[in-house]
Amino acid sequence: MESNLLEKVNEKFKLTFKEEVKTKVSGMNFIIRSYEAEGLGAVSTMEAKMPLGLMKMDSIIVNPFEVDVPLLSYDRVFAFGNDSLFMEMYETRINKTDTPSYIKELKNLHNEYSFESEIRWYTEILFKESLHLKAKKKQALGFDKTKDIFMDNYLKWSLEADKCNKEEKIKEARKYTEGLLKNGGTSTDGFIKNKGREYTEKLFRDVLFQTK
Repeated sequence: MESNLLEKVNEKFKLTFKEEVKTKVSGMNFIIRSYEAEGLGAVSTMEAKMPLGLMKMDSIIVNPFEVDVPLLSYDRVFAFGNDSLFMEMYETRINKTDTPSYIKELKNLHNEYSFESEIRWYTEILFKESLHLKAKKKQALGFDKTKDIFMDNYLKWSLEADKCNKEEKIKEARKYTEGLLKNGGTSTDGFIKNKGREYTEKLFRDVLFQTK
């Protein structure tokens, strides 16, 4: 698990563990944990491994309900010699005002390993500063520093942002959760296909995004 990112969150917003779910999807073993971040909102982690080490994925979702910043989704995938990094922010704010200059500057982290993800229903609410990087393992030496810079700036924004009404913010965040369940997403599609809709809906609402 990319524990240093979770530690970064914990340094700024004390984490309290809530629950753990273990399951298996498409031959991969998943461990999903949920937390409450004091003064921030919901945080979850997901680890997935394929036997023989053919594929490994680590994910962190920060769903802020107490400050008016977007949802953050981090994914790191190691598969068949490739290292892929996804640092994404989705618009779940109540007041969709301008973003701080240091957030806009995250576009400077885009480099020769950046790639455009396929257009899906959530593309229109995906911040343009979001990162999608992919390289061979030996070429991806800077990915760790990149993810740290992105997370540090996101947490800075979270500390400086306005407090907000929790129920109203959850209502906004719920649109993304329900959008995934209705329209699909990479992980969402796999869970629904293998575990069924009822199981996936409960997992997403109760544990991953905590927007029930």
